[in-house]
Amino acid sequence: MTKARKVPATYARFESPPLEPADELHLIQTALQSLTELVRSSRLEGGPILWSLDSDADWPPPHVSITLCGVMDLQGTLAEAASLFDLDSTDAVRQYRSRFSKDIADYASLYTLAPRTPEHPRNYIGVKWLALNMPSPIVKDRDYCLLECQDDFTFNGVRGWARSFNSIELPSCPLFPGLVRATLFRAGYVFIESTMPGLMKCVHVIQTDLAGALPTWLVRTAMKRRVRNIVEIDTLLRQLRLSFSASLTDDQLVPLSMRRSCFLCSTKFSPLVAKQQCGKCGQVVCKHCSKLWELRGTCVRVCHKCAAGAGIDLPPVPMPTVDNEAPFQIYTCDDAKQRHRRPLPRAFSTQVHDAASRPLPERQLSWPDDRPAPDPFQHRDIPVGRGSMQVLAWVALLAIGADAAKRAPSNPIWKEVLALPDITSIETTLTTDGTYLEVRYDGAKETLKTISRVTSLCLTGVSLPDGLKKFSLSRVNLKTIPKGFTWPASLTHLDLSSNKLTSYPATTPLPDGLGFFSLSNNKIKSLNDYFTWPSNLTELNLASNQFSTVVKLPSTLTKLDLSGNPLKTIQAQQQWPESLTELALTNTQLSVLPANLPSNLNIIHLASNKIAKFPSKDDLPDSIHYIGLTHNKIATLPSKIEWPNLFTLELDSNAITFIPDDFSLPTSMGILALDANKLAKLPASCDWMAKLSSITLRDNAISAFPPTCTLPNAISLQNNNITALEDMALPQQMDVSNNPISKINRVTFPEGVFWTTSKFELKEFSLSSAMFDLLSAATDHTYFYPQFTTDDASVKTACGYGTVKKLHDFPISICVV
Repeated sequence: MTKARKVPATYARFESPPLEPADELHLIQTALQSLTELVRSSRLEGGPILWSLDSDADWPPPHVSITLCGVMDLQGTLAEAASLFDLDSTDAVRQYRSRFSKDIADYASLYTLAPRTPEHPRNYIGVKWLALNMPSPIVKDRDYCLLECQDDFTFNGVRGWARSFNSIELPSCPLFPGLVRATLFRAGYVFIESTMPGLMKCVHVIQTDLAGALPTWLVRTAMKRRVRNIVEIDTLLRQLRLSFSASLTDDQLVPLSMRRSCFLCSTKFSPLVAKQQCGKCGQVVCKHCSKLWELRGTCVRVCHKCAAGAGIDLPPVPMPTVDNEAPFQIYTCDDAKQRHRRPLPRAFSTQVHDAASRPLPERQLSWPDDRPAPDPFQHRDIPVGRGSMQVLAWVALLAIGADAAKRAPSNPIWKEVLALPDITSIETTLTTDGTYLEVRYDGAKETLKTISRVTSLCLTGVSLPDGLKKFSLSRVNLKTIPKGFTWPASLTHLDLSSNKLTSYPATTPLPDGLGFFSLSNNKIKSLNDYFTWPSNLTELNLASNQFSTVVKLPSTLTKLDLSGNPLKTIQAQQQWPESLTELALTNTQLSVLPANLPSNLNIIHLASNKIAKFPSKDDLPDSIHYIGLTHNKIATLPSKIEWPNLFTLELDSNAITFIPDDFSLPTSMGILALDANKLAKLPASCDWMAKLSSITLRDNAISAFPPTCTLPNAISLQNNNITALEDMALPQQMDVSNNPISKINRVTFPEGVFWTTSKFELKEFSLSSAMFDLLSAATDHTYFYPQFTTDDASVKTACGYGTVKKLHDFPISICVV
């Protein structure tokens, strides 16, 4: 066992005594099992988690967990992906934090259980501690004690690499004052090679319980923003590849005078649309069709076409832009009742080893014969117990492919299923080997039986057993509900999503105790006038069908999803359930908000519509605390936002050109998102920002701040035109990447400051003695790693009566006055 070098920590310094060999072996086995479960969970179809494309609905309650994943196709290789997570040094962790996880407040490596070796450079197992900054200053930071595993794997002949985390409990990592210990049930990254050389799929899974009584919308906002760091991986891989391709010299570029319109979008150049030259192909493009890339220490403008191909002979993958977000998708978990791994006990014993390594009953599988299960990971020689091999069988099941198919049960599927005693749950899942059916039976024991190679399923002649609580028959080309079919009275969860249903028969009533019902992703245009709803239904998902009008709704609903239907308009006399607290109308072609919304509505999702006018005070109830209006056509904001309980307002990707001079927000506001609009400046009086905990202004054209502007605790300003930060109070957390900043003078900031920057060069940089001391402390033994530099001669010339001082070993000179 090799003990890792401790990283200086803000919250605590750790003493990590050596582990007993048996404890160390047990942690290694647990890490391998966790990585296996992560790979299995990352399957969008066929894993233990039933994923659906996120429409901001059906979120598990915060006391259970938040479960979601981000998916993106990337250019690159497994070796390149693994190199991004080689974090065996403090400098590597600093770089990682600045690129991917800006919310990491502190970090320590407690144990290295299986270090990288020349034979296995991509394999690693260790124990780490980290603390996370929460997005709101009124919420305590969270920390985790984590078991990490990095390893290669293979299933169905396809190679992959994964990095997994799960929470454990160790005596050497106690609870700390001021922090709330959160739990990661499963989390990590899974990279899988594509059939097309040079491409791979990345899946980022997070299943966590942040603990404490946090508002659901705050947890959702924080976790969705965190899972989006998968986009940063794509950006870095493109950056690495662009660095290895040749850039053109100035005389090789197409002269600006020869082009009157953008080479890519054909927009005509004007005083408001400047000409830019791509450093890779030389063509003249506009700012919106290009981006500044940091390549080997030099900023080079590259058009989106060259960036999509990464400058090499590989199949191009579209750049994630405002107008094209398809390459990146977030999926959420449909089932809130997930089964999680318990954290390891604080103390180990032989009895604990045996119990912990024994797989849970629902994870046992019956193999086709008595041969031992193959190990899909082909890990280096680390002992793995019998229990571990049984859990690994979940992924190994994928590896045996066609052989397992030949030995699949030959009896009719429903006959085999319904012969099982005390069935509580029947669910379909999809894998690359076909459709699987998972049945839990034996009552409270919930023994699991898996049937593979199910080519199709229907309900003709099927009589479901009493006692069945959950029935999910998704993605099996189900076309009809047969005449005379009945549902068990015990059913509480019914999911018929992603099939080919064109109607639901009124003659097949839903059980009165049903609480969740989903018909999403079918082809239903309407429901029969005689259709009746259960009296206890609280969650209804009708997303992605062909409804042109809103159906008559049950009065008991609390959550309703109508996203992806061509509603276009909603009648003024529409009656909404008074108990409704969450309504999703994303991508429904609406141009105005619906009327008569219920007085208890908390959350409304209206993204990707055609709404051009910002809602008035009377359009939404006072109870509203989340409004999602991204990707609409809103051009102006009112002077006053008046909803008294509003916390989050998302207005990304609209057409907002200015913020009114007398703009004001309610005291409840915490998060305001204005990314990718057309803002060129901020109002002269921006004291309203001080009420916020976070504001995002990425991808605008802001060039300066008013001299009296009071900023929130966190602000994101990437990709703007800011040239100077002078005579103002800066926030604790600030991202000013990709701005042409040349001056920072006479600014103040709080203790613990953390800025994210790119490699710009300052001509002037002056601070007071007190601010210099704060900045020096913030960059010493933390992960605040300034990327910018200074022109020492220019700083000295502008210094006047001050004293020029160096900031540690960074290439930064500061005039201290």
